[in-house]
Amino acid sequence: MFAQRLERVATIVGILVLLCACKLFKGKEDEAPDAGGGAVVTPTPTPAAPNAPATDVEFAGTFSRTAQFTVRNGQRFNSATGKGTATLTVGNGKVVYALQYPGSDVPTAIVTQTYSYTPGDVHSVTGGFDTTLTFVKMDSNTKNFNADSTNPRLQARRVGGSGWQVGLTTTDSKGVFGGTEFR
Repeated sequence: MFAQRLERVATIVGILVLLCACKLFKGKEDEAPDAGGGAVVTPTPTPAAPNAPATDVEFAGTFSRTAQFTVRNGQRFNSATGKGTATLTVGNGKVVYALQYPGSDVPTAIVTQTYSYTPGDVHSVTGGFDTTLTFVKMDSNTKNFNADSTNPRLQARRVGGSGWQVGLTTTDSKGVFGGTEFR
């Protein structure tokens, strides 16, 4: 019980750090990174398809990345994935995180990661929902991407009248922590 509470508090703190970092560093994508790594923010989010009608969760739909940050060995750093586009599609027990960015071994790296959730994984919280995800698979045309398969979580918060701000936090197979904001 204590471990579950501690994990939940750690997740909430992580989300707050993600949201604060995203707001703090928004608009600084053209600046050189500082010694701590700087923030990685998508310069111009690609327009997403209109949110799909609610399916199994209120926040079902397709969202475009608005900001991201990545931490390795306790230091923020610029990830190559931040130079491209990303979408998140949620619904019917599945989350699909699709990335396209300039690759180092291919001209355009295309990575699609799929996660699943059950109704029991979706928890109502003030202002939205927290969802524990299960990594299912990764499809990629590049060898230079590590699956974001450890401790994936989704946080959806209602913004405005009917919009959603969705945060995805993950740790990859090499221990790199990342947080991505979508709208």
